[in-house]
Amino acid sequence: MSSVYEALHLGLKKIVALKVLHSSSAGDDEALSRLRHEAQVVSAIGHAGICEIYDLGHTQDGRPYLVMERLVGETLGSLIERRAPMDFVEVAPVLKQALAALAAAHGKGILHRDLKPENVFLEQRSGKVVVKLLDFGISKWMRRDPADSARLSLSDAVMGTPYYMAPEQARGDGVLDQRVDLWAAGVVLYEALSGRRPFVATNYNALLVKILTSQPRAIERFVPATHPEVGRLVTKALAKLREDRFQTAREFRYAVTEAEEACVSEDSHAPTRVMRPRLDSRAALGEICAGPQWEGLIEDPATCVDDELTKADEGRIATEHWEAATHGQAELPHHARQDAARHDTLARPHGALSGAMNAQVLAEVPRIPSTPAQDEDSCSEDRATVIRRQDRH
Repeated sequence: MSSVYEALHLGLKKIVALKVLHSSSAGDDEALSRLRHEAQVVSAIGHAGICEIYDLGHTQDGRPYLVMERLVGETLGSLIERRAPMDFVEVAPVLKQALAALAAAHGKGILHRDLKPENVFLEQRSGKVVVKLLDFGISKWMRRDPADSARLSLSDAVMGTPYYMAPEQARGDGVLDQRVDLWAAGVVLYEALSGRRPFVATNYNALLVKILTSQPRAIERFVPATHPEVGRLVTKALAKLREDRFQTAREFRYAVTEAEEACVSEDSHAPTRVMRPRLDSRAALGEICAGPQWEGLIEDPATCVDDELTKADEGRIATEHWEAATHGQAELPHHARQDAARHDTLARPHGALSGAMNAQVLAEVPRIPSTPAQDEDSCSEDRATVIRRQDRH
């Protein structure tokens, strides 16, 4: 749907990221609305933990673009792919920064609605990791009037990534609040600590059933050395009833700090991640499912599947997600068709189901020498000089 360029802003004399819609999406009202909405929401929040947007406009050929903060680093999703299961003391600083940014958004009455590892960017700055939340394209103002539920739109029902969807979203509740984002933060924490998502299934409907009715296996089953405080933290974050979860991002952040201090103070000579053998989640799951009492470990044995085995089904789940909301009466939107096609051919670990546009790390893009032939992809020369490009599919 878009390409991300590294560019030089001639007025500011500053390297920026330029997100430009593809020509095929330039006339898509939904894509245009998301682009404008993202710029307005990020500007309204104004927090250092959210990727900044400086400007928006149109190229000479009419394609809309955003001028964004250039980030160098990687997403939490990439880090989880390489390092999971991760130590809590390694994850805690990242989670606390993300929760601080969420607190700022919630303070302005804005829900992110698509929090996941791929939307948590880890920027390297002066030897420190600075967390930036990405992609507020499908964010939403909180509904405080129950009567608004009667006006719940189709887009409200299908937005977000199913694996990180809170039970109230899975039920189709019209009134959502900040606890939706806090649930997603709990799922991200679970995934980082265990290397797998708490709820997996072979199709969209089974996934919703799992989210609504099943309890995730305790972190301790995958990482036996988990501190009790961390186990209790994860359990509360993933409570089915939102009244039983953390009520605010600040409360969640405080609990993370307490658990972090408990882990550090209990044993300053505890084994490090390098000293601890990595858990093979596939082997661990095999042991659970092969054991005589495995049915008692989960509420729905029929959907006891390895997370990795569901990757090829993600495109189908995205399609079913849309069809369930439209009752088959509407065509799969352009962004979801792209996701479905991608996941049908590529079983990518920790893949994203959401079609929301996403600013990605530019450092991963090989430098493309500037040539006259690339001028047609450039933005107006009085605004920026394009240096390199990343296509977004």
